[in-house]
Amino acid sequence: MIKRRLDESTSANRRNIINLLNGRFFIFVLFVVIALGIVGVPLRQFVAQNFQINQLETELADYEDVIKTLRIERERWDDPAYVIAQVRQRMAYVMPDEVGYIVLGSEDVPAAVQYKLGSPIPPEPWFETVFESLETASDTANLKD
Repeated sequence: MIKRRLDESTSANRRNIINLLNGRFFIFVLFVVIALGIVGVPLRQFVAQNFQINQLETELADYEDVIKTLRIERERWDDPAYVIAQVRQRMAYVMPDEVGYIVLGSEDVPAAVQYKLGSPIPPEPWFETVFESLETASDTANLKD
């Protein structure tokens, strides 16, 4: 009988301990969930903001490279020789008392002989484009009559 009471009291103690542990475990889990909720949202915002800051810093570095390139280009345009070379190349201008020549069939001329400076040579001089546009405009005016 004593053994039976001992077994009953031991099993009762075990149930009390299990109930107590279940309660404590529930409270612990509840505490962890609340802590994650409190810390999780600001942590997520912190990570998102750091990612955005890194992207903006990368963009800033790219823009600084572009600005540096544009400043170099602007400084090149301060050189009168560069301006003259660009005008000659892009607009087929010549200096006073010079004779300008247009090479027909320039694709037959070797690439080493062709004059190239910074940008590609336009396919035809600007004045030919103007004359073609005038001819096109006069042709359309004749069609309307």
